[in-house]
Amino acid sequence: VSRSKGLHLSQVIDFIESRGGAPREGLSQTGKAFATGGFLWERVLDRLINSSKEELFEWLFTAALVEINNPEVVRPGEQVIDCGECPACEGRGNDGGFTVEFPCESCAGTGRLRIYMTPDGYNISDELLEEWKHTSKSCKYGLDQMKFNRWTKWQIPAYLKSLNLTKCRLRVYFVRGDYTDNTPQWREAILEYSQQEIDETWDSIVQHAVIMVRDGVLNAV
Repeated sequence: VSRSKGLHLSQVIDFIESRGGAPREGLSQTGKAFATGGFLWERVLDRLINSSKEELFEWLFTAALVEINNPEVVRPGEQVIDCGECPACEGRGNDGGFTVEFPCESCAGTGRLRIYMTPDGYNISDELLEEWKHTSKSCKYGLDQMKFNRWTKWQIPAYLKSLNLTKCRLRVYFVRGDYTDNTPQWREAILEYSQQEIDETWDSIVQHAVIMVRDGVLNAV
């Protein structure tokens, strides 16, 4: 999915985590290797969703997949939510001292603060968000741990807000399992949020986005 220029949800979550005392540093070589695996994993799932059973058979050369029905999942594409006036130019866009050649970087001259995000999928039959993750973190104690807050506390509620949903099926491939013998494990969970929880989370995200833009943090992300 192509990404528009502007403020993205991942940048805001990075900022929130840094304010919580957990600054995100550049990935090590090992981290980059795991990240590559994650991108490849997402593309495999995308291929499974968008191929017919016959195409899956031809692609993977295995008769087992002939019996698999494609989940009714579509890519919703990039989403964007308007969050009000841009704090950097006070909603004036190119009239606020900027020009077409040198627009306000925070709002690209529109005068509006917008947050972009790219949910993985929308399940048509179950009417819920689909999120796919690939991680080297341990699955031993479940998804309620703080190390998964980036997904469960911030990212997923924001995606639900953008798609007007309240439920998410989170599919996670734990590449090192529970660390006992490093055997990969697959986990799925249905996460459901109240509309109040979603709205409150989104309000917090917007507040942090305003701080980022107002204090010039966005340009350093």
